[in-house]
Amino acid sequence: MSRPAAPTVLTFGEALVGYGSTEPSLSAATAFTRFLGGAELNVAVALVRLGVDTTWATVVGDDAHGAYVSASMAGLGVQARLRQAAGRTAVMFKASGADTDPDVLQLRHDSAFARHADAILDDLLPLTGYGHLHLTGIPLGVSDAARRTTTSLLAAARDAGMTTSFDPNLRLHLFPDADLMRGTLNAVAASCTIVLPGLTEGRMLTGHPDAADIALSTCAPGWRR
Repeated sequence: MSRPAAPTVLTFGEALVGYGSTEPSLSAATAFTRFLGGAELNVAVALVRLGVDTTWATVVGDDAHGAYVSASMAGLGVQARLRQAAGRTAVMFKASGADTDPDVLQLRHDSAFARHADAILDDLLPLTGYGHLHLTGIPLGVSDAARRTTTSLLAAARDAGMTTSFDPNLRLHLFPDADLMRGTLNAVAASCTIVLPGLTEGRMLTGHPDAADIALSTCAPGWRR
């Protein structure tokens, strides 16, 4: 018996132009290699490698890094829906951190994505031709515009009968306080078909220490819809 075809997936998030160093800390690093990153793009690339037709949507700046993002997409196999807007593209610097967590610096405040993420909605809505939407919690903390775009896409996906998945992917530094982060991410999680927290994330979002209680707390609101 043949397997059913995998649904066409749409994901949305900010591109990060990364500069990685093999040296142990950013304070000591002098040589960097450029790469393209972003949690949602990483998912899209992995899905394509598994044979799943995947589209990644984002907004980049009208700068050299935005041009780099556009040019880099051709070799990844991911269908890209890119909108260019005024401002800069987000940048990340990362050292190796061989014996510890890597030393990371992200410059994404007031980026083109943060300011104009909702511009991509003109290219995406109404959602047609997709079977599944994958989201993370990162755009929910980047800015009001990115949060509005995320929730608009989620509402459109539900209206279209699509399945949805949500990886909280906690970024505490993006939110002004932990309570706002919990409320925002839990509200989105409650509306999704699949929620993918790590154990530490689940404990932080629900207050429950046990995996079974975390799962029940996370999923129960969705079961009532």
